[in-house]
Amino acid sequence: MKMETKAVHAGRRVDPATGAVTPPIHLSTTFERDAPSGLDTTTGSPADPCIQATATLTLALPKRGLLTAEAQPVVGRLFLADISVPAVVYARMGLGSPQLFEE
Repeated sequence: MKMETKAVHAGRRVDPATGAVTPPIHLSTTFERDAPSGLDTTTGSPADPCIQATATLTLALPKRGLLTAEAQPVVGRLFLADISVPAVVYARMGLGSPQLFEE
């Protein structure tokens, strides 16, 4: 028995090279959680390939590499999410009690 799947995408042309019916991810608006795929979060150096995000949501503290000038084109707008890390954890890391979020 032969199985087949057919998808209908009204108004979209099939890419003759790949058969794709949706645009490649690098041509889309992209939201990344924590860091764009392919970005070294320590140095900020993007690999080839590296996802170019429209926005990045990082958790608890921003990774150093997200803040570099080299990373800015692939990070997009950077947002920081509060994940309720206790102040004692920051203190043990030698960071004191960062007031990153307003009440």
